[in-house]
Amino acid sequence: MDMIGGFIAGGVLAAGRGIRQFSQPRLSHAHEMDEGLAHWQAVVGELRGFPRVQRERRLKFVSTLRTNMIERMGMMHGGVQRLGPFPLLIALYLQFRGWKWGDWPGAFDVGLLGALLIFAMVLLYLLGWMLIGLRTRLDTYVALLEGSTHEPEPSQPTPL
Repeated sequence: MDMIGGFIAGGVLAAGRGIRQFSQPRLSHAHEMDEGLAHWQAVVGELRGFPRVQRERRLKFVSTLRTNMIERMGMMHGGVQRLGPFPLLIALYLQFRGWKWGDWPGAFDVGLLGALLIFAMVLLYLLGWMLIGLRTRLDTYVALLEGSTHEPEPSQPTPL
């Protein structure tokens, strides 16, 4: 019973923190963008502490890695990052299109070959989303390293 109370309390507290995102979406998004920019600038400033030659070498390596990854992902997964969950929904529709509610044995009436194909499709789909996450991280690394190789803007004097 204590565990259920903990889940309820956690849900209420999480809803209280997240309600602002729905009640004031523009203000919430602007606040997140401001925090993100401050964090971005802090990370770029820390990266500028490393020698420029080392940063440029790493940028070249990560950029090449990202380019190769994009090409290989296109060959294996096609446009999964553009389609989202749509291919999986189509596969589920094809699997359950003749199914009637209550016919539970018929829902999973799949032969061994069909089960292997479904398993392979779902596995490749999940691996595709994992690769998209890795690609997003590579994109972030490239952008941070590019930002650190550019000269910082001179600070503007504050007007009186």
